[in-house]
Order: sequence, then structure tokens, then C-alpha cells
Amino acid sequence: RAAEAVALAERAEALRVAGGDDSVEARGDSLNHLGVAYTAAGDFDRARAVLAESLALRRTRADAEPLDILVGLNNLARAERGAGRLDAAEALYAEVVREAEAIGPRADPSRQTALDFMARVRSDRGDRLGALPLLQESLTLAKRLYGDRSSRTATAHNELANVLHDLGRLDEAEVHYRQSLAVEGEVRGESALPYAVSLNNLASLLEDRARFREATALSQRSLAIREANLPADNPMVLRSRGNLARLLLRDGRIDEAGRLLGPVLALVRDTKPDADPERVRFELLHAQWLIAARRLPEADAALSALVIPDDPGRARDRLARERVRIELATAHGRHAEALALADALDAELAAAGAAPLERVRNDAVRERLRAALAAAAGPASRN
Repeated sequence: RAAEAVALAERAEALRVAGGDDSVEARGDSLNHLGVAYTAAGDFDRARAVLAESLALRRTRADAEPLDILVGLNNLARAERGAGRLDAAEALYAEVVREAEAIGPRADPSRQTALDFMARVRSDRGDRLGALPLLQESLTLAKRLYGDRSSRTATAHNELANVLHDLGRLDEAEVHYRQSLAVEGEVRGESALPYAVSLNNLASLLEDRARFREATALSQRSLAIREANLPADNPMVLRSRGNLARLLLRDGRIDEAGRLLGPVLALVRDTKPDADPERVRFELLHAQWLIAARRLPEADAALSALVIPDDPGRARDRLARERVRIELATAHGRHAEALALADALDAELAAAGAAPLERVRNDAVRERLRAALAAAAGPASRN
């Protein structure tokens, strides 16, 4: 309910101004609340300006509480990351870590938060190996601060698992995903939204291990929780339906996938413009369904009609489109074309700093295509 939070924070700030409370403490606190609300609403430019002013005000106080400064730095760093200013965000998080170490144990909660989010910044850059030690330290701190059975520790397990998953270290990632799931179930309950997140992440890992039936069961549970707690058009509900439809497709359950995908695609088309990221993801999934159903001319038309803006923030969508183009060329039997696309995709994945696991998946596709071309050429070409 970010819009509601913004409205309340703006009203509080207006009341402060109208009431004449112009003390540094009151202004700093009010602007901090407003900036946090703007960040939650995705208005990162306004958040950055307001949070920078709040932090500057807090630092002018002779009796400034050091922990309040750390909170302000963390909040500003989060807004910088949201705005895509990764260098600025990492510098702020590093400042929190340094200052927290100087303050001592009472600053460890801020340090743990900074380590967690600095790792996310590095992952945003594609530096998952650089993120890994930060997340390991964050988990150690979370256990010491909050205990093994706390939601903060569950989140730390989950963040570490995400990076291990991206690095292709699936055994280690599964251990941490399962620990996160167990703790979330115990602490917040098996009908809570954080539990749905843990279910979804574990399902994604099991999908990468080709354990589609197990992954589908977890995805169905995640979707049921989100549908019970959120409106039908909420992005988390839509993504859960898309995840489940993709799993059904990969498990060969094409008709079931189509029945699930149809109403969601209609909703997204009615409510989202052509180039909207959510719309694009569902159009790509629909194209994959058409390929699986052997409706290849329709899949060709669907991909041709797809609209993806040519800006850096949409690189992942463009890479996803290339994967579907490879699937389509393969389904048409055009293996040489598919291999050329997969070779080009490998270079694009490297340039984009994609997760190592994504390149491993693409390498497996390239190997299958090379094998298909060799088989089509006959034994003589392999001597």
C-alpha cells in the first residue's frame, strides 16, 4: 500500500510545516519518513532528494545519534539503487559498514542491512562472486542478532540462496532455500506472503534440476497463498500464475498450461500497454505455449508483434526474447539458425553480466543444437 504510505507521509510533513515545528530533529525525521515512502512507491528521484536532505539535517545536530545516521545512509542507498545509481548506492552501503564497525556491536543491525543490500548492488552489476562473502557475513550476523528462527534470518538464507542459485551451486542453494522455507513457515506461518516467496524460489531451483512435478506442487501452493492475500491483478499473483504455467509447459502439460495462461494473458492485455514489462513477459510465455502446441505460424506472428523498448533497463526482456527465438527456430527444424542465435546470445549474456547459470543453460542448448546438426549431416561429416 505504497500510495497510501506516501499520502500519509506527505500529510504529516504538511502538518509539521503548518504547525511551525521547524526544529532540525522534526524536519529530519519527517523527511526521512517521506523519503522511505517515496522509495516504496518507486519514486526514486524524489526519494533521493528528500532522504539526502534528511541525512544532511541529522548530521548537523551536535547530539546526533550515530545509529540514526546509519539508518539515514541505508535509506538513501536504497533509493540510489532504485534509481539505478549503483556506484553511489554501494559507496553509501560501504560507509554504513565502516561506521558501524567503528561504533561496535550496537550498530550491527545497520551493518547487517548494509551488507545484505550491498550484495544486491553487486548482483545487479553481475558480480555475484563479490556478493557472496557479503551475504555469508550477513547471514552470520542475522543468526547472532536475531537467532536461527527469525524472519530476518530466513531472509538472509533466501538472499544467500539466490546468489548460490545464480552461480549454479545448486546443492548449496537448495539447503538455504529449504532453511528459509522452514523458518518462514514456523515464524510467519504457511499462509503468509513471505512463505509464498520461499516456496516460489525453491520451485525455481527444482525447475533447474528438472524436478518439474515437485516444482509444480510448490508453485501451486505459492500461487494459492498469493491469491488468498492479494488482488487478482497484483503483479505477484500474475507472476505466480506465469511461473506455474511455465512449469506446466516444461512438464509437457500443454493443455493445463494453456487453460491457466489464457485468462491471465487476457487480463494483462486489457490492463497493460504493449511495451509494459509484465505484458512482454506474458507475451513471451504465450509464444512458448504456441511453440509447445506446434502452432508455429502463430508463434512467429506473436514474436514479430512484440514491443520491447531499446533501453538498458529492458536488457533482460530482450535476452528472454532471444531465448524464445531460439526455441522457435529449433521447432521449425532450422538448427543452424538456432545455433547462430544461441552463439549470439552467449555473447550478449556475457556483456550483460548475466548469472553464470544462465550461460550454463544456453551452453546446454548449443550442445543439443550442434548434436542435431551433426546427426543431420550424417556420419561422414564427423570423421
